[in-house]
Amino acid sequence: MVEKQFQFCVFDPEGDYDELDHAISVGNVKTPPNEEAVLKLLRKSATNAVVNTQALETAPTRRSNNPQHKKVVALTPATRPPRK
Repeated sequence: MVEKQFQFCVFDPEGDYDELDHAISVGNVKTPPNEEAVLKLLRKSATNAVVNTQALETAPTRRSNNPQHKKVVALTPATRPPRK
């Protein structure tokens, strides 16, 4: 993707891509990703992001009831390019 100059955003639930070349990681095992920081990075067309979601708590039953999970789900459409 980098060679073709595509911008990318990786959602990383296990922290496997924290040190991915040509990308900036947001969030870590102790700190949840900041929505505004991710969007700010992605507004720069040449910047790639890794969203580390390890610090997001998961609800014991349905993750969709977890407010932190809802933030990540809400962020996902914002990472897509606008349709033409």
